Amino acid sequence: MIVKLKQTALLALMVIVAVACNNAGEETAVTPLPPTPTSQPEPTAVTDTQTNRDFIVIATDAPNPPFTEFDEFGNIVGFNESIMSSIAAEGSFEYEFVVTPYQGVLESLANHTSQEFNAVMPPVPIPDTPPEGIAYTDPYLEVGQDMLVLADENEIQSVNDLQPGVKVGVVHNSYGEVTALKELALAEEDVQTFETTTQAVQALVDQNVRVVVLDSYSGEHFAETYPEQLKLVGGTGQAAWISGRSFGMAVAADNTQLLDRLNEAIARMKDENVIERMTVMLIAEEGDAPLDPGEPRTGTPASEVIIGMVGQLTDMDPAMPPDLISWEMKMNTMSGLYRYTADNQLQPLLAAGPPQVSEDKLEYTIALKQGLQFPDGREFTSADVVWSVNRARFGRGGYLMNNFLKDSD
Repeated sequence: MIVKLKQTALLALMVIVAVACNNAGEETAVTPLPPTPTSQPEPTAVTDTQTNRDFIVIATDAPNPPFTEFDEFGNIVGFNESIMSSIAAEGSFEYEFVVTPYQGVLESLANHTSQEFNAVMPPVPIPDTPPEGIAYTDPYLEVGQDMLVLADENEIQSVNDLQPGVKVGVVHNSYGEVTALKELALAEEDVQTFETTTQAVQALVDQNVRVVVLDSYSGEHFAETYPEQLKLVGGTGQAAWISGRSFGMAVAADNTQLLDRLNEAIARMKDENVIERMTVMLIAEEGDAPLDPGEPRTGTPASEVIIGMVGQLTDMDPAMPPDLISWEMKMNTMSGLYRYTADNQLQPLLAAGPPQVSEDKLEYTIALKQGLQFPDGREFTSADVVWSVNRARFGRGGYLMNNFLKDSD
């Protein structure tokens, strides 16, 4: 029985082997598993925080007065700080300065090799051609170079009159010196340098030099403060400039968002005359040795008359309550120039407007109306007003007037 089972098992094994041999050349079909779907990565938008943020770091070189100086705590002060404070207020952002030597700072800004600052306030003017990779804002400051001369100077009317031998005063290491030596090509022996602007102007008053070349803001200050001693060649404003320079902030050329933001703030400052009011910081201080302007060098123009008035004899101040003497003077000198209306308002008659009163309240400058004539057709001028005052002064005017003016000159 056992033998028979072994034979049956052997026979079954042989059948399986035979079937396997017949299928040796075929592969069993296998259904592949479908791939698991994967999501494709999408690019993520990255906001450029360097150009769209409310905090800006500005590189500047210091000290470089009057643009940048250090206070006792090591903070940056000066014109750049004041300008930047106003720009930040207009642009609604905050800022801080980082002191960096000017050499190489623009290259670092253009190449994005430094992350320490976003903009630069250079100590030099905007060049005609900006360095590669650099863009400048609209100017926040424009400064010219003026020629300051004595008020009675008639020969020097332009730079063409600066002939060899004409002595020109400048401040050492200033744009005035650069203008005189390089732009005007004056001989070194004709250019005299001084440590301060006031020293240069004093040399002009003392006639040690014939002309002073200086920044327009300082030139206008001296000409307006001492009009009887000094004047600008060519008039006032940019018409008097013999050269000009503009100052702006430098940013990376591809940082257009910051550039636009700064330009918008600067434009608003100009519209509100903020910059014009701040330029007083650029005017040279007279310091411990103020200017001695000397005696007036010109007379009063024909269209104006200057009348000195006093109130109390003890303090010479016409702002004090008027006494009989000052009232007598007003009646004798200003009758016809002004009158009081029924409601006690001062009204100009022969005068063109209210008098301009000096800071010390001792001088009243009155401009006359134009086109006025006497019955005989003769033009009415300030000389006629002066004649009227002298008539009261030396003639038989009121006794108070004569008593007060008898010893005057």
